[in-house]
Parts: sequence; structure tokens; C-alpha cells
Amino acid sequence: MKLPCLPTVLLLLPTLTFADALSDAVIEAYQAGDPGPIVSRVLVEHDASQAYQIQSALVAHLVEGGETITGYKAALTSTGAQQKMGVSEPAAGVLFESGVLSSGATLKASDFNKLMVETEMGYYLSAAITEPIQNLDTVKTVVSHVAPIVEYADAAFGTDFPLKVFDIIASNAGARGVIVGNKVPISEVDPNAVLANFYRDDELISEGAGSDAMGNQWEVLRWVINTMLASGHTPEPGNLIITGSMGAMQPGSPGTYRADFEGIEKLGFSIED
Repeated sequence: MKLPCLPTVLLLLPTLTFADALSDAVIEAYQAGDPGPIVSRVLVEHDASQAYQIQSALVAHLVEGGETITGYKAALTSTGAQQKMGVSEPAAGVLFESGVLSSGATLKASDFNKLMVETEMGYYLSAAITEPIQNLDTVKTVVSHVAPIVEYADAAFGTDFPLKVFDIIASNAGARGVIVGNKVPISEVDPNAVLANFYRDDELISEGAGSDAMGNQWEVLRWVINTMLASGHTPEPGNLIITGSMGAMQPGSPGTYRADFEGIEKLGFSIED
């Protein structure tokens, strides 16, 4: 069934619950490659738990269709991004195996509504996690390796209504995929001290540090794990968790890109029209 705009969707689908109707609208837009609906227009109470319920329905639908969960992501981890959205904590989402690429990959901007790219750090879990993590010392014990990451996301929203964090959460935080570098044992890296310089056609477009993410990479990692547990996920050994932008997110304009993670690795990729 094709769903119309959100203000009328509940009238046309009287047998569905409120959350079902919103979830169906988000799923249909995702599958069609259309801009996502602005669910905050009709969320009576701007409760993040409602938005995560919609996200969970989208993720479940994609898994039923053959996708495999490979990890999780944080968004809005910088102070500036949170202030812009009027929130005091990040948003989280799910990563799928089909979106994992290696250095040297080519992306097509035409495959996205609004392609965005950013440098991040990624963490590989060494153990399944079934209970919330209470402190940073504990979170450090469940990571085996770290890797440099470029996330590519789709800011797939219309522009006719102000965007809120609930819209980002419901859309699975814009997750589309990651370009992943080589794994490095976590004992060899201080992730908060890592510097990342991001270039397009040899022009510096962004620079940042691991500490850009909530001031502490480990705090973001703990937050993502606990948030995903609360949403019904069980992070597994080998899962990849990315912790948000180091420097500013960039529009995915055509060009040749290089992400230089000082002391770790250089990742390269290109974007075509």
C-alpha cells in the first residue's frame, strides 16, 4: 500500500497503531529511495523511545529482506551538532554488512538523496554484551581492535519542515555504510588523540580529533552500546561500532577523497555523479 503524507496517514490506516503507520511510512520511503518523512510533525510527545521503535521496525524489515546487522553507529556526537538540533545526547543507528566497503571504493552520488561523508573511529567488539555498561573501564575491556572509518550517509529528508533529532533516529540515523581501514590492536592506539585530515581533490576540507566526539571516544562507545541494548539489540563479538564525526560532515560532491588518520592509515575513495 502506498502511504501518503504523514498528516493523513492515520485516517487512511485506521486498523494500524500510530507507531505502525509511522513505521510503514519510513519503510516505504527508504525502500523507494525517497526523502524520509518528518515524523516529528505528528509525534505527540517528542519521545526518543518512539523514534527508536520506528527505527527498530525499519531495521527488522531490512533484516527480513536479507540484510545482516554488522554493527552500530552514533550521530550528533559533537557539541555543535547537538546545539543545532536542540539536544543533549547523540542519536544511534544500525550498520549493515552490505554497506561495508574497503579503501579504494567508488560511490555514486546519484544513488543517494543527499550523500554526506565524514571521518570517524570504529571499534570491534571482542565479546557479546547483554547488560548495560556502567563505566569507561568496563567498556575498554570489550574492544579488541580499532580502525579508521569514513562513513557515508544519506541525509534523506525533505526541506518543507524543520528537522528534529527524532526524524534522524527514526530514519536509522541516515546510515548507509562505511569505508573501513585496517584493524589495529586497541592497545596500540589512544583513540582520543587520533587526528584526521580529510581531503577532496587534494584540498583540505575537514580536520578533527578523536576527542571531538563527546570529548571522549570511550564515552560515546559506552553510550551507543547501552542505547542499542535498550532498543532490543545484542552487540556481538566482531560487531563494528562507529562513534561520530571527527571534524565536520561534508557533502558528497564528486571528486577523489583521502582521509589521513595520522599515525594509523590513509583511506582513499572516489565519488562520481
